[in-house]
Amino acid sequence: MTFLLAVNGPAHADWRVVQWFYGDCKIWFDKGIPPFGGGWHSLTGPIPDYGTATHVLQRFYDRRVCR
Repeated sequence: MTFLLAVNGPAHADWRVVQWFYGDCKIWFDKGIPPFGGGWHSLTGPIPDYGTATHVLQRFYDRRVCR
């Protein structure tokens, strides 16, 4: 008898830093659903984990890209 074992890799979630029209920036969990409404744009491409996203967001605040 042959058994097949399916191994799933770790769950993959991408994060992005988005900026709203008034200058505020947030970390967005990118699961294929964009923020509601307009007036925002992504400052980054996909970021693999939340810890890295917080570091990237802080760098934007340090450089005064975000208010």
